[in-house]
Amino acid sequence: MDKLVLKIREFLDENEVNFGEVQRILEEYKSEPKDWRQFTHFDEHKYTRNLVDAGNGKYNLMILCWGPGMGSSIHDHSAAQCFVKVLDGQLLETRFAWPKKEEEEKEEKKEDEKEEEEEKEEEEGPMRATGTELFKTNGVSYISDKIGLHRMENPSHADPTVTLHLYIPPYSQCYSFDQRTGRKQQSTSLKMFRRSPALFAMFLLLLIVFQLFGVGIVQGSKRSKGRARTKESEGISNRGKESAKEKVDELEGKKTQKKEEEEQKEEEEKEKAKKEDPSTREGMAPTGGRRARREGGEVKKPREDGQGTVTLRRAPGELGEIGTKKKQREEKKRRIRRRHHSEK
Repeated sequence: MDKLVLKIREFLDENEVNFGEVQRILEEYKSEPKDWRQFTHFDEHKYTRNLVDAGNGKYNLMILCWGPGMGSSIHDHSAAQCFVKVLDGQLLETRFAWPKKEEEEKEEKKEDEKEEEEEKEEEEGPMRATGTELFKTNGVSYISDKIGLHRMENPSHADPTVTLHLYIPPYSQCYSFDQRTGRKQQSTSLKMFRRSPALFAMFLLLLIVFQLFGVGIVQGSKRSKGRARTKESEGISNRGKESAKEKVDELEGKKTQKKEEEEQKEEEEKEKAKKEDPSTREGMAPTGGRRARREGGEVKKPREDGQGTVTLRRAPGELGEIGTKKKQREEKKRRIRRRHHSEK
């Protein structure tokens, strides 16, 4: 990410900027989570804007984090050039034509800028969509006010999306539009998240308070009101939320509890298998074993000095160190009886 930021800064320091070349630079960069993970910050209520580089007032480079199903309103870009690159996931862009009222005002200003515009009643009507396009990881989109307006959204209801946005020049406010009426209103809520130590510590403190007091954060409901939810649908929804949360934790560089439990379970199984394996016990070699001791053959035994093993050859039924005490006692009794019988 540092190399990309440096390349963009050097290129945009020039007086004349070729926007086609800017798009080429973004397309050449291949997304690597380790490059941008430090700039990711998700919010369960809305998508977030995380500043990467202010660009000395010439541009803004930022990373936007979209939770499942989150999207923006229809908006303009205050005469800025907007480039969007998908770093992870997918992003759906829907473009719209400017409302008729806005087009008429622009034409009037061009014809005679000195004349005062008369206030007219706004003509309400639905906005006209001009096209949609789905961008996947490493895809790049470009739009300006000359092209029209757009709305961006994460079409997935299970996975989050991370995107890189470049605005030339930077802007702090824009207009959002009502899709049904075409009416516009000024939007100044373009706040950016900066990873300062104090702000990040405050965020962690609030998160701990929420967890201690059991305060639940509810996702924006997308289901219709009055529709009953079955246990099966709730189970599917919960599984989707869990997988989305795991994906968010992975993008933010966190280790999920599920992954830790799996690793711990795997370690316990390895230890258990090691204890149950007779070949790993002290003083016993993998080859030979009980059968070799009963039937004879070769038996490997560790050396006393710990330097490798020694091979012992024994006849079938021969007793030695590996015989049990009970068998030794029985053999001793048989020898005494044979000696006693021979004396008679």
